[in-house]
Amino acid sequence: REAVSVFSRLSPRPCVVLLSRSADKNLWEELVRCGGFDLLRTPIDREAVIQTVRAGWSIWQAQHSPRQSLAEHCF
Repeated sequence: REAVSVFSRLSPRPCVVLLSRSADKNLWEELVRCGGFDLLRTPIDREAVIQTVRAGWSIWQAQHSPRQSLAEHCF
């Protein structure tokens, strides 16, 4: 919990992904509450990793785009 919270407060904010042998709804909800992005079950599934990284990258880019920053300062 503490590590996820620390990472999620960094700037620019990373998309924290937790790897776990057990991946259930409660663990995912706790991860999100602590600032995490997603949960992947181990052993790692290649397609799940690709999908998660693409989603995280897309969200990260949208949150840090120059247009958004400019719009936030103008309003």
